[in-house]
Amino acid sequence: MMRRHAPLLPGTQGGFTLLELMVALAISAVVAVIGASAMSTALDSYSRNGERARSREEVRGAERILRHEWTTRGITVKGSATTLEFDTLHPVMGTPGTGPAIARVEYACETAEGSSTMALVHRVKTLPPATAANTTARPQTPTLLDTQVLASGLRMCAFSYLTRLPNREGKPIPTWLAKWEQPRQPPDLLRMGLSGVRDDMPALVYKARSEAGAP
Repeated sequence: MMRRHAPLLPGTQGGFTLLELMVALAISAVVAVIGASAMSTALDSYSRNGERARSREEVRGAERILRHEWTTRGITVKGSATTLEFDTLHPVMGTPGTGPAIARVEYACETAEGSSTMALVHRVKTLPPATAANTTARPQTPTLLDTQVLASGLRMCAFSYLTRLPNREGKPIPTWLAKWEQPRQPPDLLRMGLSGVRDDMPALVYKARSEAGAP
């Protein structure tokens, strides 16, 4: 003979069934996954925005340093697509201390160690004083005084130099060169192109006129 369960008294509740418990757990899991995904997306966006801002600030800083040193450069300029070298009256030092009255500065686009990205490296080298004792002797090698990385994580880093070359009719036309080796004659324009690793960061193009004063 079957036994009947006693009816629930008024004001009391029955427990969860197994099906109801499984549904509740499934809903909780979905909510947790959605929350974790939203948090991950927010953190990734914050990280990308921070990296983008850092890269832009580095590029602007490199531009300011080049403009500052280029305005008081000497006549001699030597450069390639990845290096630029000239003398200046106002070198920018990355370490505390008084810089030399005149120095040779070098900008170099170098591949970062252990990475496929590039870095713009700035070096300051001292020059021996021009005295009667060493003007006729063998030129002394400049001494490295300071090195600093101006920008890192670059996808593109390059220099180019504008001059005027004659065409077939002999008329001079503006032409960009990837190398500059003309002694005692600076280029008409200098262009430095830098861009970050991400495609959404446009390349910066900086032009410096050769009419700037020379020491």
